[in-house]
Formats: sequence, C-alpha cells, structure tokens
Amino acid sequence: MGKGGSGCAAVIGIIFLIAAVVWAAAIAVWLLGGLIVLGSVVMAIVGIVYAWFGVAHKKESARTAEVVELMAQDCAQDLRNLQFRWAEAVTTRGIGTQLEDQLRLNPALAEDRRRQIDAMIVLVEQAPATEQRLDAISQSEGFRHQLEKQMSQ
Repeated sequence: MGKGGSGCAAVIGIIFLIAAVVWAAAIAVWLLGGLIVLGSVVMAIVGIVYAWFGVAHKKESARTAEVVELMAQDCAQDLRNLQFRWAEAVTTRGIGTQLEDQLRLNPALAEDRRRQIDAMIVLVEQAPATEQRLDAISQSEGFRHQLEKQMSQ
C-alpha cells in the first residue's frame, strides 16, 4: 500500500509543478505583453515628437532655401550688370586703366573673362541644392570682386 500512495503523490507533485510552470509562463507572457504595449506607447510618443521637430526643421530649411534663392537672383543680376560693364570696358579697350595694358598684352583676356562671367551666371542659377548654390554664390562674388577691381585700376 505504501508504494501506491507515493506514486499518486508524485503525480500530484508533477501536476502542481506543471501548473506552477504554466502560471509562471502566463505571468511572463502578461508582463511581456504589458512591456510591448508600454514600449509601443513610448515609441509612438517618440515618433510624434520626432515628426514635430522634422516639420519644424523642414520649415526652417524651406525658409533658408528661399533666402538663398533670393541671394542667387541678386548675385545673377550683379553678374549680368558686370557682363555689361565688362563689354563696355572691352569696347573702350580699358583706356586709361591697367586693363588697357592687360588687354593689349593678352587679347584673349576679353573673351576668357566674358566666358567666365557667363559660366558664373549659369553656376549660380542652376545649382541643384542650397549648399551648392551657396558655394556658387560665394565663388561668383569673389570672381565679381576680383574683376571689378581689375576694371577699376
């Protein structure tokens, strides 16, 4: 009789052990589900905040691009004015300035500078992005300053 009772106790013990493992697994799954829900809410809030700052950054980028576009238009207009002044200086052969000597010594200078002015206008007007447009504006302003200095001496 003693042997039969101990087998029944072992079966009951195993059943309790299995029940405890199943309860532990259920609790773990509930906790995991709660963590997933909590993580989803946190990630949704982070996504909303990130999108909010993204919209603000995009608006600021659009404003910057608009300002750079206006700068590029002004720069292109300045280059067109320089183009007319250069044509006039070449027509008059720069009489009375150092340009007169430079044009006499280097006849191709007139055409080279005209092409450079044309290239700078195209560069400023057709730069594909804001950063490239800023670089083009900077280069053309340096070139314009240099050429104006050359024409005024």
